[in-house]
Amino acid sequence: ARLLLGHCLEGDGSTATEQQLEGVLEVIGSYYNPNDGEEVHPIKETIVNHIRSREGLGAVVIIHHIELIPSSILSDISRVLDGKTDVLSYSRLEEVVEASCNGTVFVITSKQWGTKSIFRHIQKNDGVSGLHRETLTSSIRWEVDSHLDYWTKLASQITIVPFLPFEQEDLASILQSQVQKFNRKYQGVYWSKLE
Repeated sequence: ARLLLGHCLEGDGSTATEQQLEGVLEVIGSYYNPNDGEEVHPIKETIVNHIRSREGLGAVVIIHHIELIPSSILSDISRVLDGKTDVLSYSRLEEVVEASCNGTVFVITSKQWGTKSIFRHIQKNDGVSGLHRETLTSSIRWEVDSHLDYWTKLASQITIVPFLPFEQEDLASILQSQVQKFNRKYQGVYWSKLE
């Protein structure tokens, strides 16, 4: 979060205060059935209100499981990312709530979109070490675009960062860092030292 907020903080964001870190919003896509009379999808309302509250300060919006978000919201976000507009908005009871997305970084993740491309390229290139970034990201872009509706396509300036399957050493390193984190946090509370 600190690194992503570096675009609106001095330096790399490593000295960011808690108030400045409030600029990060994480939402998780989910299937949603609106209640009777509900006009606005809660995810869109949350995103717009967050960006609006951070106007002039910069914001980071992390959307997990983008594949579960309605295509209308994806279309609006895509238009912002494509530079066709810099405003996200929603309407409620004849009131239009708008937020300028200038200074906002969007990070979008998916567990499904792009997965076929990654595994196809791993098999075709005899493992991760033989992968070529340009052909892989091109394939992922095409796969993601195929999931979007006709009018919504990923802008060419959007950077795709594939997260490849972890090797055993990667998983061990992640687990070790989590154990160290919990040790620092709870040492002396639940145990004297965790190794």
